[in-house]
Amino acid sequence: MSKTNEILSCRRILTTMVITCFILHQMLRINISIAIVDMGKSGDTNESLSNSERFFWTEKEKGHIIGAYFWGQLLMALPAGRLSEIYGTRLVLGSAMFLAGILTIIIPLVAHFSYYLLLLTRVGLGLALGAINPAIPPLAIRWTGPTGISKFLSHTRAVYLGGALTLPACGFLIANWGWRSVFYVTGGIALIWTYFWFLLVYNSPEQHPRISEEEKNVINAKLCTNFTRKTIPWSKILTSVPVHVLVIVCGSYLMTVNMAYNYLPYFMDTVLHFNIQENGLLGSLPYLASYGSAVGCCYIADKWFKTKTYPTLTIRRFFMVVCLGGSVLVFGILCFWGDCSTVAVIVFVVWFTCHGCSTPSISANTIDVAPAYGGTVSGLMYTFGSLLSYVETVVIGLITEDNHTLEQWRCVFGLLIGANLLGLLIFLLFGTTETQSWNFDKRKVETVETADGDLETGGLV
Repeated sequence: MSKTNEILSCRRILTTMVITCFILHQMLRINISIAIVDMGKSGDTNESLSNSERFFWTEKEKGHIIGAYFWGQLLMALPAGRLSEIYGTRLVLGSAMFLAGILTIIIPLVAHFSYYLLLLTRVGLGLALGAINPAIPPLAIRWTGPTGISKFLSHTRAVYLGGALTLPACGFLIANWGWRSVFYVTGGIALIWTYFWFLLVYNSPEQHPRISEEEKNVINAKLCTNFTRKTIPWSKILTSVPVHVLVIVCGSYLMTVNMAYNYLPYFMDTVLHFNIQENGLLGSLPYLASYGSAVGCCYIADKWFKTKTYPTLTIRRFFMVVCLGGSVLVFGILCFWGDCSTVAVIVFVVWFTCHGCSTPSISANTIDVAPAYGGTVSGLMYTFGSLLSYVETVVIGLITEDNHTLEQWRCVFGLLIGANLLGLLIFLLFGTTETQSWNFDKRKVETVETADGDLETGGLV
């Protein structure tokens, strides 16, 4: 092992905390998606593996419970991205996770008192968790150089690992201690994690009180100059075609992710007729495939980028075709054979594997276009994506209101085919990897030589 690899302990700790952050992010987001299958069941208690209190919610009301999350995410995504650029990811993300843990723990209590109070709590959870994704780009550009961006961002795809762990864990908790335990356990873990986040993570190597000078020098040698800006060119960002492309593509992607996170347990329960433990176990398989795909694809993308095997735009387009084009193919298959449990499980695994390619395409392209305003652009993307995702939950609720049948789900799959196809075509026609001129305060740009000998466009001089 090289001496450089031996000393990068603080960055390894940061990597571990980011991975566990997104595992928890997913736990807190989707725990209700499998718990609500048990919470909302009526009739004989033999229908479920738990004897907990149940609520007689309609399918439309269940859709609003799930969808209320997106109102909070919609409101917080843009402010969180900008606040992270100004005040740092450490404060924004840590505070968001602490609030999310508290709100998760009180869900059983508020559900007992009021359906509308539960909706408000879900909005609050969306506000908290909606801050996490846009907060990552400002952290990434302070701890890693351009040749490692995709690899660093791949850690955010630990959300898939979180899904793989959450679904079977929720099934086990519900089967043994009732649906309430899901929220107590996941919320409690989030609060413990928050303590270690503030103890171990800092916004940059310069701010870290325990980093060695040797490690700091190794990290800084790979970084571009500081991209922090106190002002922001709103008019140029809001009228930028590359930003519009990213917003539309991210919206298409998030619609598909929303369906998977929030309605895959429904589909497996009502159409494929898996019981709640099978639902959790089988539902976790696609998430494992997606996490492995994300890590592998980002390794390949960074290698191609560093060795200049292909132009950066070609790399982004390739992974975008796999990500969104794969979704189009998968939903087409489900329209015909979605009622076959074997086909459905295999197809879901393939689908999530394709979605692992979103990191070296969508996420990395955000930093290609505007490294100085990665948090703000990500905020815009997640704001629009959250709005579309909420509309989608309402539409799915209306489509499946009477009963969950394959015919109704074909309408849902057709909607997602159109969304993914639109996003793919727009990126192939108008997508770019050129850093926009409004990213810089001045016209003169510094070229920085990295430790690997590569020349990279840096920040301002």
